[in-house]
Amino acid sequence: MTFAAFSTSALAQSVPVPSGTEMELFDVIFEENPSVGRFRFIVPAIAPEGLALQFEDVMDDIDYLCDAVVLPALNLNGQKTDLVIISLSEQEIAFGEIDADVTQYFQSFQIIDNTCIWEAF
Repeated sequence: MTFAAFSTSALAQSVPVPSGTEMELFDVIFEENPSVGRFRFIVPAIAPEGLALQFEDVMDDIDYLCDAVVLPALNLNGQKTDLVIISLSEQEIAFGEIDADVTQYFQSFQIIDNTCIWEAF
């Protein structure tokens, strides 16, 4: 699945992932210095009240999101970025906001030769 544009029409869309876990893209943020694309997803299943999925449970889905969703969308839109950060949150939260009661997972990827390279924080 690719998003035709990084617009409100592309946001709030359910994104199928290999595990079948419900994920919805709700925000895309681009920063210029350094060149970073942030793709933010709502994943209710990571909530303690939900399935309480741990980071290890969604790692493969995060890889898939970068390879099969984010890279094609970047290419389709002619958007270049050196780093992609994928975040999963149990609920929508304002960018940069810290809420200890909201489960969030983050993973960054370097984009080299149109390939997502897992990057340790």
